[in-house]
Amino acid sequence: MSLDLISLDLTYKELKPIILAIIRRLVCSLDLTYEELKQLSQLALAWVLRQSNVASALIEASKPEQVEENVKAVDVQLSDEVIEKIEEILA
Repeated sequence: MSLDLISLDLTYKELKPIILAIIRRLVCSLDLTYEELKQLSQLALAWVLRQSNVASALIEASKPEQVEENVKAVDVQLSDEVIEKIEEILA
């Protein structure tokens, strides 16, 4: 059984620590390069966008550069290893 964050009735404030914990576990479990770590938001968005029950992802950005970086998530191809690790963490 996996954790379905979408179906939980939580506010952003309640959900944020859960998401950060998942990201920490993912970063610790993968051998990511510095460049990959800098693009972690793209990785997270790419994973969200590949979910069949997600029609769109809402992002928060305070600078135009952040929007430009987040949009690049559309082209990110997640490796089988990364998908497997994310699914393992969420299980």
